[in-house]
Amino acid sequence: MMKDWIHHEAQWAVHADADLPIVLSRGQGVWLWDIEGRRYLDMNAAGATLNYGHCHPKILGSLLRQAGCLSLCSHSLHHDQLAAFLEMVCLMTKMDKAVLTGSVFEARQTVVEAAQLWGGQKKGIRCGRTEIIITTPDWQGSSLPSGFRSVPFGDLKAVEKAITPSTCAVVTQAIQDKAGLTIPSKGYLARISDLCRENNILLIVDESQSGLGRSGKALAYQDENIQPDAVILGQALGGGFLTSAALAGSKDLLSLTNAGGCGSPFAAAIGLTSLQVLREENLSERSAELGEYFLNRLRHIESPYIHDIKGQGLWISIEIDPNWRTAQSLCEQLMYMGILADASSETTICLAPPLVIAHEELDWALVRLYQALQGGGILPIQVPLVF
Repeated sequence: MMKDWIHHEAQWAVHADADLPIVLSRGQGVWLWDIEGRRYLDMNAAGATLNYGHCHPKILGSLLRQAGCLSLCSHSLHHDQLAAFLEMVCLMTKMDKAVLTGSVFEARQTVVEAAQLWGGQKKGIRCGRTEIIITTPDWQGSSLPSGFRSVPFGDLKAVEKAITPSTCAVVTQAIQDKAGLTIPSKGYLARISDLCRENNILLIVDESQSGLGRSGKALAYQDENIQPDAVILGQALGGGFLTSAALAGSKDLLSLTNAGGCGSPFAAAIGLTSLQVLREENLSERSAELGEYFLNRLRHIESPYIHDIKGQGLWISIEIDPNWRTAQSLCEQLMYMGILADASSETTICLAPPLVIAHEELDWALVRLYQALQGGGILPIQVPLVF
């Protein structure tokens, strides 16, 4: 049955090669079910962005109420959902203004446009000569456009060396998830913040993955006690129901762009409820507490096949011996054991469950991870998927 569904999809879809050979039909909390009724613990959470789990009841209720009132209107018209959402975003980020966008890419485009205008108006950089330093090569797409300088993430000396009189902004992340987690040394963001202040440069932090509780803080940069000029919030704002994002920044910066409009009332209502759930259920604190427990237990697994384990909050990557097996084959074994994880490289798997996961559910996962990482054989698909 599963193969038939996958074959049918492949007939009509372009590049429909999913990493794991399962077809999902529903989700609830931290659990997913396939079309044959098997249950899996979601340790991927849509690329570490499904922070509130599947079908969170409060967010679902907000979605249904707003869908019955007003789901979409012209961006040139005011609606009754935007103000409260933007206010909460600004209070959380300690920013003056915010913009609701349809995607992280749109938020990035908006802040780049604003930073370039700021460079011209505030620093007197000639039009077309502004430079932006970024720490992620593919931040603006597969090829880096002119006006951008890419430096390695976590390399302070490279950032300092890349600064020129034409530099208007530094865009970085607090934690990078690219072929496994890269957690910079303590003080990295604080030193970049100092460099930006010393050189009259904007500091823009991309929290599209690390933010909204994933790293154990509402915003990962809060660990460094800094205040950037702008911050990007990502898909977790959609509460697991839609793709949306936001950009928050200083009035001086965001007043230079006309982007944003009044946004979608549907996205604003869901975004507001998602932020309320983050606060009311103490999900940032929960991520920090359970993440520390989970990371410590994983590090106690004695296996010759584990090269490294890194993590912050409920966001963990495990690097395995490339001579043992590929990360993808390990994810396939975990699938048969009832866990859905993501292979972020040939040798690294990422574990990022929804932040609503219970202590007992982490223990359930640990038993199976222990067996898989010890080199245990692949269990049959009939393994009981209950704890």
